[in-house]
Amino acid sequence: MGQLKVFHNSIKQLLFLLSDLIIFYVRLTDFLIDTGAKNIKEQRTIPSMNSDIQLIGETTIAKASSTADYKRLLKDPILKSDPIIVKPNWVLSEEGSYTTASSLRCLFEALPGKIIVTESYQTARVWDDPTIARTFKVGDEVVDWTWFRGKGWLWLHSHPDWTWFKDSMWSEIRKGDNNFLERLGFRDLFQEFGVDYVNVTEEVWSGRAVDSGLVKEIVEKRYSPVFTDRLYGIVPERLYRHRGATLISFNRLKEYGSFTFKNLFGLIPDPNRSWWHGPRDRTLSLSIVDAAKVYASLFSLYGLWEYAGSTRLRRDEGKFGGPEYRFDMAVGPGILVFGRNFVELDALLCHLNGFKVKDAEHIELAEQVFGANNRQLLGEAEKCVGSWFKPSS
Repeated sequence: MGQLKVFHNSIKQLLFLLSDLIIFYVRLTDFLIDTGAKNIKEQRTIPSMNSDIQLIGETTIAKASSTADYKRLLKDPILKSDPIIVKPNWVLSEEGSYTTASSLRCLFEALPGKIIVTESYQTARVWDDPTIARTFKVGDEVVDWTWFRGKGWLWLHSHPDWTWFKDSMWSEIRKGDNNFLERLGFRDLFQEFGVDYVNVTEEVWSGRAVDSGLVKEIVEKRYSPVFTDRLYGIVPERLYRHRGATLISFNRLKEYGSFTFKNLFGLIPDPNRSWWHGPRDRTLSLSIVDAAKVYASLFSLYGLWEYAGSTRLRRDEGKFGGPEYRFDMAVGPGILVFGRNFVELDALLCHLNGFKVKDAEHIELAEQVFGANNRQLLGEAEKCVGSWFKPSS
């Protein structure tokens, strides 16, 4: 019995020793992995300044002007999603203000899976179309499309329901949108690549939205409640059936600060989003971030932004624009900026394009939801690629 007890104690001590060795090994391995990851991250954060591809934090900034460049650069595994959903930026139809068919072609040829393009109706995109009805009634008043730029913008602050417009002008805005797609080559492009086009406004107004209670349940499992339950009713069934797929927010340089987060705001079905801006834009940032919460709960988000082709550059003494924004036209140098971290991506784009990050309220609000932004990266980006963003004309 005595020998058995000694043997038992020896085994017990051996097991304790083995346990200590395992703990030491795990901690050593974790340390080496953390150190290696840190070194890799540092190497990737400040790559060679002579390179045409720079990795700043989690965001890639590269010179790109062709389909071959898109194919070479867009290698993230998240982009192998099948299908993959693309949200272009189509607010206006004027030169330099929208994602072009040529840019979408570059992207489509770089994506391996089935492509779905989604956008909503927008009064500003069609209000100069001479083929659609020019006047309509708001209450007892007969107005034209310019009403949305002034008196109508203020009226919509307190009138969120669009039944009055659907009853008389739904077919007209649909016609104007079809004209936009055909005139600028999007219809032909979609047919060539077998793209499905999902218009959010058309789907939601037709009663083909996902049950808002279901969306609310999904969103609030990940994030705090949105500021209005209206946002839970904006998701088309045709998109929801691909839940988990990648959704690319594809935006471009404009004369005002509109990047990847703001582009998702365009998936709100109202054709004019005055109500979502609120008086003096008081609820704009909240609307932007909460719309992103909804889509981030359903899809894997990926940000893509371009500075290429005919571009509007904001300038105080610019030749074009109105009292709020003046701009000049220039040819973009061919820059593509992309990544998964929208907070970081938008902060970098804001800074590199001469907008003040501290004035972009939605970025600070988004940090509270999606994670903090490393502001040290702004200076590093300026050193690495700041010269790229200086226009040649």
